[in-house]
Amino acid sequence: EVTADQVMQSAGLDAAMMLEFIKLSMRIMVCLGVPMCLVLAPLNFLLGKGAAEHDYLGRLSIENNVNGGWLDWVHAVAVWAIVILVQMPMYKARNQFLTFRYQWLQALPNLQARTVMVTNIPKELQSDEKLAAFFGKILPGNDVVKHAYVIRETEKLEKLWTKLNQAKEGLREAEATWKFKQESGNEQRPQVGLSCCGLGGKVDSLEHFRAQVAELEPLVKEERQRITDAMQAAATSTEAEEAAPSHTGPMSPMPTHLTSPSALAKQLLQRGEGPLFRGTGFVTFNSLLHREIALRLTKLYTVKGQVATGDAPEPRDVLWSALGVESGWRQVNVAVGCFFMVMLLIAYTPLVISITNVAMMTSMGPFQPFWDGIAPTLGLTIMIAFLPTLLMAIITSFFPLTTATKAQHELQRWYFWFQVFLVLLATSLGYDILGSIALALDRPLLIFERMAANMPNSTILYLNLLVMEWTDDAKQLVRGAVLCKYHLWRQIYTQDQAKDMAEPEDQDYDGIGARSARQTITAAIGIVYGTLSPPLLVICFLNLLLKRIVFGYLLVFAETKKADLGGVFWVTQLRGLFVATGISTSVMTAVLVRRSGPGGPALLALPAVFYSIRSAKAFFDSFSWESLPISDVADLEASGPPRLRRTRTEPLNERYIQPELVPEAS
Repeated sequence: EVTADQVMQSAGLDAAMMLEFIKLSMRIMVCLGVPMCLVLAPLNFLLGKGAAEHDYLGRLSIENNVNGGWLDWVHAVAVWAIVILVQMPMYKARNQFLTFRYQWLQALPNLQARTVMVTNIPKELQSDEKLAAFFGKILPGNDVVKHAYVIRETEKLEKLWTKLNQAKEGLREAEATWKFKQESGNEQRPQVGLSCCGLGGKVDSLEHFRAQVAELEPLVKEERQRITDAMQAAATSTEAEEAAPSHTGPMSPMPTHLTSPSALAKQLLQRGEGPLFRGTGFVTFNSLLHREIALRLTKLYTVKGQVATGDAPEPRDVLWSALGVESGWRQVNVAVGCFFMVMLLIAYTPLVISITNVAMMTSMGPFQPFWDGIAPTLGLTIMIAFLPTLLMAIITSFFPLTTATKAQHELQRWYFWFQVFLVLLATSLGYDILGSIALALDRPLLIFERMAANMPNSTILYLNLLVMEWTDDAKQLVRGAVLCKYHLWRQIYTQDQAKDMAEPEDQDYDGIGARSARQTITAAIGIVYGTLSPPLLVICFLNLLLKRIVFGYLLVFAETKKADLGGVFWVTQLRGLFVATGISTSVMTAVLVRRSGPGGPALLALPAVFYSIRSAKAFFDSFSWESLPISDVADLEASGPPRLRRTRTEPLNERYIQPELVPEAS
């Protein structure tokens, strides 16, 4: 058992809050499970008049009650109990999170704590000097800005630099392989194929990669120097234009043999491609207070949305190539990405049905009883496993991202909603997504009627699905892919080198984004279906307990530390719990309408739907967690450098700069 503070120190706040969310979900399952299993389930079993005669688990659920019976009033009260019992632990957890979040903000490294990321920088401010002067002018005090950096257009250099690093990595691997062969008595030099299919033949890998490095190094240096000269010329041009005297009369033409700094910048630029700068940059302030003021200012420029400030990410986590995409193209890319998401949702369900049908028709002989428990959810289990990879491919191709960790957060959001439709509501709405959408548009109330008719009978499917998740947790505990990569690299590298090359685990399925989404859905299943079938809450609790054990070990003792967003994933998980509460109250109200008519118990339960929506809004409106209170920032500034420091496995850069522009990085 490790504390949240210990997890924060070793794995970061995001990892600590993921474990805290599991504990929160367990508390919610206990809060719901005690009254549901000790009161509601016995009432269903003893006084339900045996409507579910041949279904033993069904005797504990609402299906054992006759329609219109007095027990429907008890279930109406249970709807209100869901809202209250789910939200009470969430308020307590929110207060605890604020303490951790403020500690995390106070312990940020000085560079990140004093820097803002600036997006949508207009052309007239796209230089380091102009951007620094702009913030120095609008903020009070002297010597406000320490330095500013507007991202350079380095597409050509980035490609060359990437190829050079790949060649160096290939050379390092070839040298390690050759050393291993010599120690083993094998004098055959390592070879590499010239094409992925082997059609181009094979050559000596040592000579091949050495030739590539020798060819690319001067090209990288030349392109880097071109960009540096263009930057210097542009800065000189700005200084000359500001110092030039104004003329009231006609200006005499400049002699043709002289070249102005501005013209020199243009000449240098013509040797490359595209503009000098992109529309994104970083501004580092000398004061924490100035940084906080810059973050809270809304309209900084003449056009709304231009010169927008936000938190600066960790330098090692920045996706430099993704920054600076024009806002117009960014909106087009997002629209295309959303289109592919919808197409994936529509095409996904037929595949789930096909795999499930094949599994149901397969005979396993003596293992058939075991197979009967797996087959109904096999298609869903397999396709859900591949879903994060497909979602991540779309996200990284079309959605604007600043860091790899932001990509994980985007995956969490999309993966959760996909599972809401494909897992949480699939058995009630059916797998015909287009048909359900058409039905919702034509007769919205009929959707709730269908959910009320199907959901009480589908709880056994979720019992099987939750048990199947235990195998997935066991698979992650073994870390099979990482173990195989380690033993593969261990053949030619040292133990420490092989360990570094084997990490990290698959960031699509096993990253914090996908894990957070799956944990939220597990808790959501208990919230939505726990009232319909109380035994489901027990299985959910056991499932979450296993996750707490598995991830408590993995995050602290096995996996490497990842970049940290400071609890953003946890806040998104809370939103998922509110979504589950809203679905649960809506479904139970629809079930009561179907069983007892629109009056009576349904009328008692209906206000709980609106209360859950209103309480969710009130919860997040009063939840100020993104930044420190301005008074705390002033106190922190007065007390000197932050006393709390998070240990890091990698040193942070002294300033934000694209790695391909750093000579030592080549």
